Amino acid sequence: MAKDETKQRIVTAARDCFAQLGWAATTTQEIARVAGVNEVTLFRHFGSKSQLFAAMVSCYMDAQKDVLSQTMEQNATLSEGLASYAKVYFQTIGGSPDYVRTMLGEMTRHPVEVRQVVIDMMRPLRQQFMEFLSNCQKRGEIRSNANCEAIMDAFMGQLFANIIKPRFNDPTYTQEEFIRFVVDLFVKGLRP
Repeated sequence: MAKDETKQRIVTAARDCFAQLGWAATTTQEIARVAGVNEVTLFRHFGSKSQLFAAMVSCYMDAQKDVLSQTMEQNATLSEGLASYAKVYFQTIGGSPDYVRTMLGEMTRHPVEVRQVVIDMMRPLRQQFMEFLSNCQKRGEIRSNANCEAIMDAFMGQLFANIIKPRFNDPTYTQEEFIRFVVDLFVKGLRP
């Protein structure tokens, strides 16, 4: 089995175990069992449970950072950039709502182990997102008095809320319609 394939199986198993059992109850032995590898193999690839968790979070963050890099390289408009980011956000984080809900709970119960990993992984993504928004602001797409960090937090918050909200019934809108609505709301609300 290829080294990358083994690593991916371990990361996928970790995501599933953390989603089902939470941080404290998930053991490296259980992750290895679910991945179909020896626990020694898990440690050879990741070193510790925390490093494995960081690698798992990194998988989600890397795709988001990539789309922001492409957006900035292409000098995309605010609308194009927000829409591209939202699509990737839903493809990555939105594909694992149970994991997201579990980790949200775990961050309050185990702040040292879990929270710091997430904060460290989010920092470069947040910086990149604010740089994109700042560029849009310099081009006149965003009011000069608007705080780019607040814009980013509000936008990400809307996406995150859509993922973790309880599903009492089937929504009357598609994910694509939701993205268009939220992007339109932000673009129109931020115009100078």
